[in-house]
Amino acid sequence: MKNLYIKIFLFFPMLCFAQIPTIETGDGKGGYEKNNQVVLQKLNIETKITGRISTNIVTMVFKNYSNRLREGRVTFPLPEGVNASGYALDINGKLRNAVPVEKEKAREVYETIKKRNIDPGILEKVEGNNFRTTIYPINANGGERTVQITYNYELKKSGNSYEYFLPLNYTSEIPEFNIKTTVFQSTNPPQLEEKPDGNFDFVKNGNVWVAETHRTKYRPGNNLKINFPQNNDSQSVLIQKALGDSSYFLANIAVNSNERAKKLTNKLAIVWDNSLSGKKRDHSKELSLLEEYFKTNNNLNVKIYFLNNTFEEGQAFKINDGNWNELKAYLLKTTYDGGTDFGQLKSIREDEILFFTDGLSSFGELKLSWNKPTYTISSSNNVNFNQLKFISNKTGGEFLNLSENDPKKEVKKLLSQPLKFLGIENNAQLSEIYPSLTQTVSQDFFTDRDFKGKSDNGKSKIRVWK
Repeated sequence: MKNLYIKIFLFFPMLCFAQIPTIETGDGKGGYEKNNQVVLQKLNIETKITGRISTNIVTMVFKNYSNRLREGRVTFPLPEGVNASGYALDINGKLRNAVPVEKEKAREVYETIKKRNIDPGILEKVEGNNFRTTIYPINANGGERTVQITYNYELKKSGNSYEYFLPLNYTSEIPEFNIKTTVFQSTNPPQLEEKPDGNFDFVKNGNVWVAETHRTKYRPGNNLKINFPQNNDSQSVLIQKALGDSSYFLANIAVNSNERAKKLTNKLAIVWDNSLSGKKRDHSKELSLLEEYFKTNNNLNVKIYFLNNTFEEGQAFKINDGNWNELKAYLLKTTYDGGTDFGQLKSIREDEILFFTDGLSSFGELKLSWNKPTYTISSSNNVNFNQLKFISNKTGGEFLNLSENDPKKEVKKLLSQPLKFLGIENNAQLSEIYPSLTQTVSQDFFTDRDFKGKSDNGKSKIRVWK
């Protein structure tokens, strides 16, 4: 194969998940399909954690067991709010790092290189927090190709700890599986709340903690969750110069959110995604959330709606003294079939909506006619986070991530009125602010600002609402 210069193409639709890639091969008709001839042969996950930031390098080796040359399309999910920061593809036996470019430039380079009968590597973001790349050629009779994805993950606050989470539950066997996690500059031992197998434990070497496991013919069944207890609340401010007179500002602010109880509805709608993909959600966590919710809001009327390729009304229930056994039994009997069409959503009469879904629409585009507070709830490993956050923000609700967070803690979002970050007061020196939209403040909060000229030395005021 000729040498080539790889371009990385990141495309963000207007619309992160087992951390396991999937591969499909060309079907000869211009599409792609799964088969057992080209497989994920080896998966290596290396994570380095320093403070609140982790750097994750995921190396995937794909093997072609068929007797003809193949093209593969690899889809790789990333956690909520995370983007790929690095991409590499093996060329002539060596991994070559990609260069990020704009969409139009990437397509121009892609078409130019393809005319020379060379397939360039392009990484693009597709629906959900999934990234996709095409690899060609994968030689016949045991030929292998290697793809590497790098991303940074900010540990999330959970009680008095920061938490690292890596979803690994996967239904297929991986011939070679390696995982290594290194924690730097930590005097206290990291606490393993969940781990891939019994051999994965941290060993200390100075101020460095290392845990690793190497398995063959492995089918991951457990996630990796690590807690880092914090002794006290702290806040820090960092200003770093960029090119020219520009600077970057990052503030880590310890906030006592003091959520206040809200007036609970007595007319609740539950919209239950019963498409075929809905069967893969963690229904035990969803039911656990409802169990906790009905302990507090224990006398109300609940109406069920179902969404797949149609939108249908289900039964209505009366919850008395927190007894929701009939409703629970009804949900457990749900039949999951068909695709998901967000274009089928219709107006709802109830005062508040709990929407259980992965946010992935197979057919129509979202037509949001709801004007009642909508709480989008995900327990899936493959989620369109942006879609669900858009729905909840647009309607004045919240997004609940049950895949990463304990339902007993997430239920507070349904029962209380949280502190909100509204933005930063106008300042002509500011060129960009993150987050740019209203955000819920939960326990701690980060904001960063990009200055066009000299730093304002923190004079811009952060506005919050409670």
